[in-house]
Amino acid sequence: MNTASRKWLRPALIIAVAAIVLVIVLATRTPDISSTPEEPAAPVEGVEKSENQPDVVFPEVAIYAEHYGIAVDEALSRFEIQEAFAGLDTQLSIKEAETFAGLYIQHEPEFRIVALFTRNGEETIKPYIPDGMAEYVEVRTVKVSYLELQNAQSEVSSALRSLGIRADSSIDVKENNIKYKVTDLAPVENAIGDGRLMIPGYVDIIEVEALAQLD
Repeated sequence: MNTASRKWLRPALIIAVAAIVLVIVLATRTPDISSTPEEPAAPVEGVEKSENQPDVVFPEVAIYAEHYGIAVDEALSRFEIQEAFAGLDTQLSIKEAETFAGLYIQHEPEFRIVALFTRNGEETIKPYIPDGMAEYVEVRTVKVSYLELQNAQSEVSSALRSLGIRADSSIDVKENNIKYKVTDLAPVENAIGDGRLMIPGYVDIIEVEALAQLD
């Protein structure tokens, strides 16, 4: 998997919290509570209570709990489950690259670690699941491995550059495809039409007003 996907567990937790705080949207990642602040944060009101709720609630935990409508102790439990699976995507991407297609966290309707494979996923992942954690894993079958997606992304990006077409791209693990954004579809369609550009079926190209700004 690429760098961003391999860090889906702990760093991804922080990214999701930021998204929830700023725009209150469904994040594909969840907040990181692996680092304990020097001073405990004050309890946060407005979240569902439970008899097992801790006395001190860190803001990111409370935000996550409130956003998904769950108790704080349930939110903490979810973070602990994710910690148990830390490094799983890296192991699978290295040892099962031929069939592994990525993984992600599903928050609703049920909390799950979703792992994607092109075949035999249930058997392939068994040795990698921590003891007692199998109930939190859901395996789904897709058509293209992550390695194939990476290779296709590299090839298509190179082809577009050679045609002088600027584009942003990203691999969508959930959709098992590659998404490209361009500011003008016409040159792309023309290149495909006359055979100068070959696009796999799992590549989507859309037109946008502007591309991401380069640093």
